[in-house]
Amino acid sequence: MTSPTPGRSAAPQSSSLAEGFQPGRLIPIITSGLVVAIFEVIVAASMAALVFSGDLAGYVASGIGLALFGGIVTGAAVALLGSLPGTVGGVQDAPAAIMAVIAAAIAASMPSAATGDEIFMTVVAAIAITAMLTGVCLLGLGYFRLGNLVRFLPYPVVGGFLAGTGWLLFSGAMAMISGLTLAPSNLPTLFEPAALLTWLPALIWAIVAFMAMRRFNHPLLLPGLIVIGIILFYGVAWLGNTSVEQLSDQGYLLGPIPDGQMWHLPSVSDLKLVNWPVVLNQALSIATIIILSMVGVLLNASGLEVTFRKDMDLNRELRATGIGNLLAGVGAGFVGFQQLSGSALVFGLKATSRWVGLLAAGICAIFLIFGGSTLSLFPKGVLGGLLLLVGLSFLYEWLVESWTRLPRQDYAIVVIILLTTAVVGFLQAVVLGLLIAIILFVVSYSWSDVVRAEQTGAIYHSRVSRSRRQRQLLDQEGEQLYILQLQGFVFFGTANGINNRILQRHDDPAFPGPRFVILDFKRVTGLDSTASLSFTRLAQSAGARNIRLAISSPSSTIWRQLLQAGLCDPGDGFQVFSTLDKGAEWCENRLLEASETAGQTMDQSLPEQLAEIMGDSAGLTELMNHMEKLEVDAGYRLIAKGDPADTLYVIVSGRVTAQLTQENGESIRLESMGSGHVVGEIGFYLGGQRTADVIADEPSVLYRLSLAELQEMQTSDPDAASALHRLIAILLAERVSHLTTVVEAEDRR
Repeated sequence: MTSPTPGRSAAPQSSSLAEGFQPGRLIPIITSGLVVAIFEVIVAASMAALVFSGDLAGYVASGIGLALFGGIVTGAAVALLGSLPGTVGGVQDAPAAIMAVIAAAIAASMPSAATGDEIFMTVVAAIAITAMLTGVCLLGLGYFRLGNLVRFLPYPVVGGFLAGTGWLLFSGAMAMISGLTLAPSNLPTLFEPAALLTWLPALIWAIVAFMAMRRFNHPLLLPGLIVIGIILFYGVAWLGNTSVEQLSDQGYLLGPIPDGQMWHLPSVSDLKLVNWPVVLNQALSIATIIILSMVGVLLNASGLEVTFRKDMDLNRELRATGIGNLLAGVGAGFVGFQQLSGSALVFGLKATSRWVGLLAAGICAIFLIFGGSTLSLFPKGVLGGLLLLVGLSFLYEWLVESWTRLPRQDYAIVVIILLTTAVVGFLQAVVLGLLIAIILFVVSYSWSDVVRAEQTGAIYHSRVSRSRRQRQLLDQEGEQLYILQLQGFVFFGTANGINNRILQRHDDPAFPGPRFVILDFKRVTGLDSTASLSFTRLAQSAGARNIRLAISSPSSTIWRQLLQAGLCDPGDGFQVFSTLDKGAEWCENRLLEASETAGQTMDQSLPEQLAEIMGDSAGLTELMNHMEKLEVDAGYRLIAKGDPADTLYVIVSGRVTAQLTQENGESIRLESMGSGHVVGEIGFYLGGQRTADVIADEPSVLYRLSLAELQEMQTSDPDAASALHRLIAILLAERVSHLTTVVEAEDRR
C-alpha cells in the first residue's frame, strides 16, 4: 500500500457492509445506486451496440445481456473487494472498442458457409476468453504486488492507444447509427439527406454534451443530458406523428428485446459452434485489451485518488478487478473495471459506501432479467451519441490538450499511432506502438549515463596507506589506472558506450594511455546477455592495447551471468575482485612493482621516512628514545574498538589494518598501513574511546607511545614533543589536502 500523501488519508483496508450501511445515509445510497445502475445499463447497451453491429446487428439484444452481465459481476467485485468504499465498477469503453474490431475481424474471417449462430458464438467465445485472461493477468499482478509494472509503459504510447481507441469509438458509433463505415467511398452517401437524419442529430448531441461537460463539472450532468436526448427524440417523433412501432421498424430503436432473453450461460452445445482457430487469430488484439485494462485500472485509480482525496491500494484494486473479470468471463461478460464517472457521482452525493455498487449491481441484474422490453424503447441515436461523446473526449484530450502538455516527439508518437489506427488498422497500430515503446526505451536508456563516477589512480587510492615515496610515484603514475563506477541496468547500448569511453581515453593524447581499467559493478542492478558480448569485445580490444581489465563488486547474480558468458574464465583478460578497494590495491601494487623493476627503489628506513615527511630530522632521535619498541605476530590486536584512546603507534616494518566488524562477522577494511605510518593518532589527541579494531596483517615491528609518556616528555624533553606534534600536523594536513582534491574532482564531473 502506498504511503499517505499530504492532504489525503490512507485508504481503508477493510470496510464491512454493516459499517457502510448507516440509516442517515440511506437516501443518498439508494439515489446513487439507482442513478449508477441506470447509467450502467445505458453504457452496457451502447458498448454492446458497438460490438454487435453490421453482420452481428441481429444479435444486439444478446450482446447487451453479455455487456450487462460483465458490468454486474465486475461492479459487485469492485464494490466488495476494492480498497475504497464507494468505488463503482462496470464495462469500459476502450476494451469494448477493441472488442468491436475483434468481432468485425471474426465475422470477416469465418467461412462463407458459416451460419449467423456460429459467427455469434465465435464472438462470444472471444469475449469470454478475453475477460478471463484479463482477470487472470490482473489478479496475478495484484497477488504478486506488481501493480507498479504498468507504470513503465511509455506515456505517449499509452496516449496513442487511447487516441486510437477514441477513433474506433467515433467511427464505430457512426457505423452503428448510419449503417455505413467512414471509408472515403461512403462519404458522399453519408451526407445524403436520409443518412444525415440518422447520424447528424447524434453528433450534435455529442458535441453539445462534450462542451457542457467541459464547462460544468457535476456528476449528474451526463445522466441529465441522456434524459434530455431521449425526451428530444420522442418529442420529434411525436411532432412527426411517428409511432413506436414505426420507429422500431425503421431501425431507430434497439428493440424488439423480449424480457428474459438477453443473457443465458453458454452451454456445451453452444461451444460446439465456436470456430476456435478464428478466435486464436485474434490473440494480439486480445493481448491489447489486457494491456489497456491494466493501464486503465492504473489511470482510473489515479483519478479516484484525486476524487476521494485518499490513496488507493493499487494491488488490491487489481485483485478485485481480476476476480470480477475472471467471473464475468465464465458467463461471457464484457471486460470491466473501476469507473471514474460513477464513482465521482457517489462521492458528490456523499454516499461513499460499498452498498452503492452492490445496489447498482442488483438493479442491473433485475433489468437483465425483466428489462428487455423497456430497453427496446431506447433510441439508437442516443446510444450512438454517447459513444461519439466518449470518442470525441479521447480525441480532444490526446490531439488538442496534449499539444501543450507533451514534448513534440511524444506528441508525434501519439499522432503516428492514431493515424496508423485510422488508415491501416488497430492491430498494426498496436505492433507499431510496441516497437516505438522498445525504441524509446533503448534510445532513452542509451542516452542515460550508467557511469556514476569516473576517476583515476591519481585521485582514487586504495585503503592501503603507502609511504611518502610510494604515494608520490602513484600520484605521478596514477593516470595509468582508469576507474569507472557503474550504476543501473547495463544492456548492449550502454555497454557499448562504456567500451567507447575506455578506448577514447586510451587514444586521448592529453592523458597517458591507461594500463589498468577497473569496472566497478557495486551499484549495477542487472546485466543482459548482449552486454556480456560487448564486454567480451572490450577484453579483446583492450588486450590488443596492453590494457589489463578488472571487474569489482559484482553481485552474485551478475557474477553468475559473467561466468555463463565465459568472461571470468582464466585467460579471458579480466581480473575479478570482491571490492573496488581490493582491485585498486592490486593495480597500485603492479604500478609500484613496475617502478621498482625500472630501478626506482621504494625501500626506506623509518628515520629516513620521518625525516622526508618533516623536512629535517630535528628531534626525531629524541622522540624515538621516548617510545617503546614492540614486535608482534600476524593477528595481534594492537587496538580494540571501545578501548581508551591513550596510545599511538609508529610502524617500523610490516603492515596493520584498521577494520570494523559487522554483526554477521564480516570485517570491513578502513585502512591498511605500513612502514612510516602513525596509527591511532586522532583518538590519541582527541581522547575518548577507539572506534575501530587495528590488527597486524603480518609480523610487524612498531614503536608505542603512551599518553602518560607524552605528558612527561612535554615537560622533560620539549624538542621531542615538538617533533611529534609537527609530524602529526603534517600527516593530518596531507590527508585533508588529498580529501580536498577528491571533492574538487567530484564537483568537476
